[in-house]
Amino acid sequence: MNPLIFVIALLTILDVSIIRTFVFNDSENIGYNIYELPRIYEGDLVFRRGKSIESYAVLKADGSVRYSHVGIAHINKNGDCTVVHAVPADNKTENKVRIEPLSDFWDYDNASAGAVYRLKLNNYQREIIGNYVKRIFNEEVEFDGAYDLHDTSKLYCTELVRNAYQKCNIDILSGNMDTLYFPKQIPIIFPGTILKNKKIQQIYSYTNN
Repeated sequence: MNPLIFVIALLTILDVSIIRTFVFNDSENIGYNIYELPRIYEGDLVFRRGKSIESYAVLKADGSVRYSHVGIAHINKNGDCTVVHAVPADNKTENKVRIEPLSDFWDYDNASAGAVYRLKLNNYQREIIGNYVKRIFNEEVEFDGAYDLHDTSKLYCTELVRNAYQKCNIDILSGNMDTLYFPKQIPIIFPGTILKNKKIQQIYSYTNN
């Protein structure tokens, strides 16, 4: 059984009103101001707190940060910021790594909060990361719903980040790894696992509530 789905199943027996308050909060949209955004570079880490039950499960299982998902900033040929990220299929998209504009990644329907974090990189390292994520997208690599770090043919969001930085011989996890204990014990990388790296600096954040 998919371990994260098992967590979700457990959450359904909790107070439904608590889950609905977290996931379906219809408070006024404050959102991010595009004019307040600092310059975003290739390879920056773009986080969001999702509104789905799956996002709630990640946050509960992680417990260390406010973000449930992460992607890698990619600056396209027009100079626009896009986000490369691995997410499961929904009713609009396929079950594979995707590239989408930052505005879509942080769309109010998808995110109740977001942030950009940065590890200091040189231009060569940024180019390596950019080439890697473009290749992964072009190869249509599927989302890893089993969260299996030993399966290199599929990726989940934080695994994509780890692998991209490994191409530059950088351990973005700074030696950290977390564990999911049920239904079986497996190593897992949460968004919070990445943010344990003290060299990563937040350059922007926003919240919708």
